[in-house]
Amino acid sequence: MQVKSKWVAFFSQSGSEITSLIKLGYNPDLVVTDNLESFLCLEEFFKDKGIAFWYKPINFKKNYLKVRYYDEILHEDDVVTLHGWLNIVPAQTCDDYVIYNGHPGHIIDYPELKGKDPQERAFNDIKKYKKIGCVLHRVTAEIDDGEVVVIAEQDIKSGIKIGSLPGMFSICSKLSLVTWECFFRNIDIILETDLNYDGTFKNDREKRIPIYC
Repeated sequence: MQVKSKWVAFFSQSGSEITSLIKLGYNPDLVVTDNLESFLCLEEFFKDKGIAFWYKPINFKKNYLKVRYYDEILHEDDVVTLHGWLNIVPAQTCDDYVIYNGHPGHIIDYPELKGKDPQERAFNDIKKYKKIGCVLHRVTAEIDDGEVVVIAEQDIKSGIKIGSLPGMFSICSKLSLVTWECFFRNIDIILETDLNYDGTFKNDREKRIPIYC
């Protein structure tokens, strides 16, 4: 994988997705978590991999302090990825940096799956859905409303069996890894679409067709 810009990854939960990507050979330059328990559990893993790993809690109520939080970590040409990051990114930060988020819901065909717990909501109303999907999208001020850049989907009618909610989570976890692998295989194309020649983000580009993988 060739990423010219620095890659910074954030997570708030177990860190299983980012560690899985690292085991597949996709190594971020810096990983940041606000979860102390996960930090203590994974500190040796990241040390062994030679990857910078920071514990940096974010518990500010005032927006300008949240903006400062990201400014203290990021540079304008960084590529930022969110992997179960449970914090709403301020609008100013979304404008200042190139940020991508993974979402475990097929929000292209089913926009009602934006927001919290899409796997659970889809499972509870599974007869309504013909597909299960995970997407990667640009992060904007509105939750899960940024442009989708990559999607991986599974047709439920193709023999996929979802016997339980944990089964749904397992399928979405696998699809999510597929989307991130696809993202990094196509990183040059994606960044070319998102960035101007000077590295600044294009805010007024034509709507792109997402990459299906």
